[in-house]
Amino acid sequence: MLPNELSNIFRNKQKSYKMVLILSLINEYEENHNLVFPLNKIAERFLAYYRYHSSAENPVDAPPQREASSWNDYTLARTKTLLKTPIDALSSILEFNNDQQAITFKSSITNELNDNVIQE
Repeated sequence: MLPNELSNIFRNKQKSYKMVLILSLINEYEENHNLVFPLNKIAERFLAYYRYHSSAENPVDAPPQREASSWNDYTLARTKTLLKTPIDALSSILEFNNDQQAITFKSSITNELNDNVIQE
């Protein structure tokens, strides 16, 4: 069963790219089984998600208006900057280490995470 902190993170819908950030973290974990997520890897996964789904003409949030007209025009550097918004929005469960340029779950969450919880 999901910890309360995780089960409530999407109750308030807002355009902050939270869901895709979490999907990117899960995909990175499934590949590497490490709960320290390099920002560069997560940004690559995040951008790839939006590029893939927008090219397949699936409904996705648009990139910030003044920065690019499509996800294909959006850069990895901009994506890293963009990720600060959902990381901040999920500050109850995520931490960002600026020195290491890495995202982690807060220790209170990490203690409850396992493969079953991540799959759920």
